[in-house]
Formats: sequence, C-alpha cells, structure tokens
Amino acid sequence: QELSEIKPLANQQFNLSFLIDLETGAYEGIIILSNDELLDSKEFEFDILEYGTLRRGVDFIDINYELGNNIIKLIAKVKNTGELNAKTYLHTEIYSDNKLIDIIEGESNLVKINEEKDLISYYKFKNKGQYKLVNKIVYEGEESQNKELTIEIKNRYLSILNPQNGFFIVMLIIISGLIILKIKPLIHL
Repeated sequence: QELSEIKPLANQQFNLSFLIDLETGAYEGIIILSNDELLDSKEFEFDILEYGTLRRGVDFIDINYELGNNIIKLIAKVKNTGELNAKTYLHTEIYSDNKLIDIIEGESNLVKINEEKDLISYYKFKNKGQYKLVNKIVYEGEESQNKELTIEIKNRYLSILNPQNGFFIVMLIIISGLIILKIKPLIHL
C-alpha cells in the first residue's frame, strides 16, 4: 500500500489494514518502508483469533439536547467498553400523542476502545406540542438500552425578537416608517 508523501524531519502515523485469509493462530509479519530503497523495516508478531473472541461493547452514558428555532440538536455521550473499535450511531424515534411520527438516524462514527465520544443528530419540528424521543445507540449490529427525553415545542414560528432574525426587524421598522409617512400627510389636510 502506498503512503502519502512525508515531509523531511516530520513524523507521521499511518493506520494500515489489509485483508488476510489465514487460519486462527500466531503469526509473524514484516512492514517495509521504502522509497526506491529500503528506509526501514519492522518485524512484528500477531494473532488471528476466532471470530467472537473479542467482545464489543458500547455504553450509552447520557443524552442531552439543545433546542432553538424548533431544531433540536441531540447529543449522546457514549463510551466504547469493548475490546474492539465500534462503528456507532444514534437512533431516535419521535412520538407525538403516543404515535410514532418520525425516526432519525445520526451519522455513523467510529468509537475506539476506551474512547468517550459525543454522537450528534438534528431534527426540525414542524408543529408545536409535546414530544417523546426514545434514543438508543446502534453499534455493529447491537443496540444499547433506551434513554427517553420529553420535550415541548411551544411555538412553531420564529420569534421576531430573535437576533438571528434581524432582517425581519429591519423590515418591520421600514414598513412602520412608510406607514407613518403616508398617514402624516393625510393628517395635515
């Protein structure tokens, strides 16, 4: 496998992966680094284990959220407690009046052994009301326990006083000024 160019005096780490078709057991290998000539080589030992020997495990530590302009940002904290890296994502079912109305599946993230990571997903609510969000972590075909959130969306419209909506405030001032100018000449008649 060719590696990208490494600048002089720079250290760079590469993760190598390759497909092998070997029986379970102990093996020796060699990695050779060359550039038309041998730069370095390293011998190593490795084991091929029977499938299932190493355990996968991801703990769903906590779920929090940020809510603004009817968009929710879900933040799920997870920790890989297994013996292998795990591809994970946040799966959320959204209920209104005890009826499933939508499902969100966040982006897949690699969580390394012993690593804690925040998994993020977003959703935009279309209507005001109370919602129940049932969250779980899906990893390598396994699922965590559920964690529920209940939230209330009070207004589905953007607030005109929201600083992010400065355009609407400016337009309101301009329209008000035009109306006053139109009424003012009528009063002098």
